Amino acid sequence: TRRARAWALEACDERDEAIIAFEQAFEMQATSDTALALAAANRAVGRRPQAETWLRTAIGLAPTEPRAWSRLAGFLREEGRRHEGAEAAVKAAELRESDPDPAARYDDHLDAAEALLDIADWNRVIQHAAIARALAPEGEAPWQLELAARWALRDATAYEDLLRLGLESKSIQAEIAALHAELDPSSKLPDGIDPRTRTAAAKVADRARRAAAREES
Repeated sequence: TRRARAWALEACDERDEAIIAFEQAFEMQATSDTALALAAANRAVGRRPQAETWLRTAIGLAPTEPRAWSRLAGFLREEGRRHEGAEAAVKAAELRESDPDPAARYDDHLDAAEALLDIADWNRVIQHAAIARALAPEGEAPWQLELAARWALRDATAYEDLLRLGLESKSIQAEIAALHAELDPSSKLPDGIDPRTRTAAAKVADRARRAAAREES
């Protein structure tokens, strides 16, 4: 089939020929999957306007397909269109709710929380990060996102409650403690907490501060 030939060309890095083959396949049968393949192929060769057009075509063909919204979100964020990207990520997370796979729901809610952090939409960061936390595999809960948002909102009570709850998990104690120290340099690390894991937490805290500064400017 034309699609199979297109995928074979894509696998061999014959991207221009793959795009032609995917376009021919799309002309024969217009599907969201083929539109997404065309978006990815155009994106790979730097044809970003065409990539966006195909992403939106995919959504038009399957508006309730979370995968298309998720890919559009990533594309828009790469373009620096943070607010549009955040809304697309939120849409993907909302559509993913009916998916029986908790890992897929976790990924999309986490992406939404991270995209919302970029635009300092703190309340929705908390909303999606909390859902992701409930779905997260052991030791992967996105505590940093919720903590950064609570700190930005100066919601001291909720921040302290979340901090205590996070510290109950041995696997993420160091990360929680490190972020607590980054967000409040005057604070003291809780006794008995290993402070070695700082890099990831510091990065999230810095992103939160920069997002807040952008909103104020």
